[in-house]
Amino acid sequence: MTQPPARVRRLFEHAEDLDAVVTVNGPPDATFFWATGLHDGGTFEGSAAILRPDEPVTVVTSPLEETTARRSDNRVVIYDDREDFWDELADRFTDGERVGFDATQVSVDRHRKLDDELPVDLEPADEAIQRARLVKDPAEVDRIEEAARITDRIAEEMQTYVDRADEEAELAAGIVHEILTEGAKLSFDPIVANGAGSAEPHYAPGRAELTDGPLLIDMGAQLAGYCSDITRTYAISEPSKQLRRMHEVVLEAQRAALDAIQPGMEAADVHDVARQVIDDTRFEGRFIHSLGHALGVEVHDGPGLSPSSEVTIEEGMVFTVEPGVYVPGEAGVRIEEDVVVTSNGCRRLTHADRGLRTLSL
Repeated sequence: MTQPPARVRRLFEHAEDLDAVVTVNGPPDATFFWATGLHDGGTFEGSAAILRPDEPVTVVTSPLEETTARRSDNRVVIYDDREDFWDELADRFTDGERVGFDATQVSVDRHRKLDDELPVDLEPADEAIQRARLVKDPAEVDRIEEAARITDRIAEEMQTYVDRADEEAELAAGIVHEILTEGAKLSFDPIVANGAGSAEPHYAPGRAELTDGPLLIDMGAQLAGYCSDITRTYAISEPSKQLRRMHEVVLEAQRAALDAIQPGMEAADVHDVARQVIDDTRFEGRFIHSLGHALGVEVHDGPGLSPSSEVTIEEGMVFTVEPGVYVPGEAGVRIEEDVVVTSNGCRRLTHADRGLRTLSL
């Protein structure tokens, strides 16, 4: 390999004035794994990646991670101790180079260390990194879709997991167990919200017993470094007329938003499409969060479909589309899809039934 991955070349399309970008993984930095592709083994704590526009990525790592690192297409440099790490890293740069770093991830202490140890001019590159990560290449989309298949199956088989649980926390544990059994990690701790708890978008499952009423499940799997994120709302026993209508409105808003997504569309305008559908009903003002977020090596992988977003949608971007309606003290409904933007619209990466399915205790 004589060139960096396409995603790294894409970064330098947004940072043409930089000679390189450096990322040190410790604490964990998603850009390190995004650039190196080292998702399938090892923590790479205390390792670094040097990104350049016209040569392979260089990984500076310890003997602990050497075997995994050498299975990749990256150049690999092994250091002995922390002093040697900084010497090896500095040796890969020349005086006066303009080197970018992710200002959103680097602490003041880490920036001071980089500035002291590297013979370069450091410049923030977080905007270029973010813009590069927003657009996914086909391999990245495939990984997100593979992760989505895991959560799709769990969503389709939710009755099985309800049968094994008496409490919200037990149901959450069953979902976690299934994701881990599939060889994946969690994108985030699952939300299992039953009854009035479903009206809290970021509800934390507890020891509450499962009971009749809405059951909102928000879960995600991370497979080979890439995240899925799906929400489905069910009814335990026969749903009320109110819950049925809430679900109909949310699904209608989601369909309108999916139809609106296309290259060149402003992300904020897509949010407004969904909001308007909801506000034209008796649930006006009950859609209280953004329509969706970018999805990738992090579950919130950059700006998304929010009213304040300044993103212009491009082919290859991956977003969640998750309108919701929440009536405090009563019920909440959210339906969430993962989609990739295509040349003339978008394609769903999640495929579980979106209907208001009835479960039994």
